[in-house]
Amino acid sequence: MFKVNDQFNFSNSHECLVIGLFYKPSGLEGAVGEADQLFNGQLTELVKSGDISTKKKAVSKIHTFGKIGARKVYFVGLGHEKEYSFETLRDAFGRLFKTAKNEKWTEAAVLLDTFTSEKVELNDAAHALGEALPMATYEFEGYKQKSNEPEKRIESLTVYSADEEGEVEAAVEVGYVFGKGTNSARTLVNTPGNLLTATDMAEYAIKLAEKYDFEAEILEKEEMEKLGMGALLAVNQGSSQPPKMIVLKFQGKEEWKDVIGLVGKGVTFDTGGYSIKTKAGIVGMKSDMGGAAAVLGAMEIIGELKPEQNVVAVIPSTDNMISGTAFKPDDVITSMSSKTIEVLNTDAEGRLVLADAMTYAKHHAPTT
Repeated sequence: MFKVNDQFNFSNSHECLVIGLFYKPSGLEGAVGEADQLFNGQLTELVKSGDISTKKKAVSKIHTFGKIGARKVYFVGLGHEKEYSFETLRDAFGRLFKTAKNEKWTEAAVLLDTFTSEKVELNDAAHALGEALPMATYEFEGYKQKSNEPEKRIESLTVYSADEEGEVEAAVEVGYVFGKGTNSARTLVNTPGNLLTATDMAEYAIKLAEKYDFEAEILEKEEMEKLGMGALLAVNQGSSQPPKMIVLKFQGKEEWKDVIGLVGKGVTFDTGGYSIKTKAGIVGMKSDMGGAAAVLGAMEIIGELKPEQNVVAVIPSTDNMISGTAFKPDDVITSMSSKTIEVLNTDAEGRLVLADAMTYAKHHAPTT
């Protein structure tokens, strides 16, 4: 999808050409100034009139009518250079690729150097570009009826920049991996609770482990009982679905030391238990496993990039339901750490499942 090319010329043929545009009281400079000459000063007039905007995140389009090789030019407003930051750039690329999705681009080119400044280096711009493309064009389509209209998306993106060492291309690809991993987390969060139980989440983790050669461990209810995970088990008491304690390990160093621990809450649906949520509050509680989704998305990124780093991920997963066996306010439970906990609010289940997960994570010697 991505091609890095250091041979840019305005005569190069593209469907869309993307240029970053800072506010410059002195006028158009660099590549934009060169383009202005090819348009006989018309770009300057369009900037003055506001038809091409330099405001942050603004995306302005012009048709070239054959004056250059690209059919259309999209100017991305970046604001004042002194206020420019990496986050500004991420937002700008996000807006750009949302426009690309709406207008059904299939091919484009980006003058990456026009998005750099003293505060944002070339490799950072490349990372932001790669990350923004999948994230800004993401759409959860799992259960929608498919449209008869053919789907169009960007199939080729040329990045124009000097890249003698291949660092720009690598940064774009790393950014793209980050974006894809984030989208995987978003898809998990968007999946309905009846289709993403603790068992389903464990199966997802196992598939991830098989794909990336992680070490995987799934603790079942009986094993949790032996280990004394009373906090997680209390939350699970009202459910017909079994709980899971999910562990993934990636060893990027020869020895298992200097380990980063990731722990994410995996409550696949949260009614609040007997401290039941309101009608407005209960809708959307399929997303109460967002912490687990973030951890699984991070592990996907780690699996793709294979950093020289040891990582252990621990996810306590259950739903929080109401039944004759559900835990109640005033109950006293004992966590894996042997701490006793008085339950005052069954809707505070997150800290309970995380308590046992944090204790269990310590068994894998995380240092961070």
